[in-house]
Amino acid sequence: MPGTASNQKSKASEAVYVFGSDLGGTNDKETAAFAVLVHGADASNASGPSGNAYAIPYRDSSRNLLPLEVITNYVDTLLNYVEENQQITFQVARFGCESEAHDDEAMARLFSKAPKNCQLPGRWTRILDPKQAGRLLVFDPGAHLIEEKWQARLRQYLSLNAPLWNVPSVEIVSVGQARAIVANEAGAKSLGLKHRVFGPNEAYYGKNAQMAAENKAIWYSTHLLSMFDFEITAQPQQIRLMSIATRSGLTVEQLDTQLID
Repeated sequence: MPGTASNQKSKASEAVYVFGSDLGGTNDKETAAFAVLVHGADASNASGPSGNAYAIPYRDSSRNLLPLEVITNYVDTLLNYVEENQQITFQVARFGCESEAHDDEAMARLFSKAPKNCQLPGRWTRILDPKQAGRLLVFDPGAHLIEEKWQARLRQYLSLNAPLWNVPSVEIVSVGQARAIVANEAGAKSLGLKHRVFGPNEAYYGKNAQMAAENKAIWYSTHLLSMFDFEITAQPQQIRLMSIATRSGLTVEQLDTQLID
């Protein structure tokens, strides 16, 4: 097995990033490109650890989708590696679920016996544990949730939608500007909900810190609610978040702030 996965940047360590690769070692798509860009993965390494990352092939050298039974062998090798390295945390990216690939349930089941130091995407943990709360990433650049009328609107939104999601509870997730995070905290507190914040780790990610925080927030979440404010106009971050969330399989919805007096 080539290389050794390790938290190279010990002063600001991050989990070992587990991503989907192809046997040709191209690693220029989605999670693989992210692994190369920010986690120091070897672009030519098709399987196993390199940098602060770990590659799991799910496509062959011609980028044809591998059967689940073949991917299972690579996943089992990873899980043995995780078990042998209990002192290290591993973050498994959502992979193998893009269009015309395997579905989330099939991929999640491959990780059903993952050790506790192996963290899975929010979509997959919901599949494996129906008792998990729904994780709602709220993007609110106008910080509307600081206001009671918007807290009431969020309460109404959840009362209508949470039963459809079939979740026992909901957790609010935040990423982005401080004022929006403060507003989300006020909204979560008013509804008695847990609140998880993903902040940028600049010491590890450098100039890519905000992008990495957004990716991790989406990875953790199961749903995205975007507050669209015409007075602020559509921000690049809003467009980026909605695009990544859609590709990541999240349920994405939008509320127009002009609909509230």
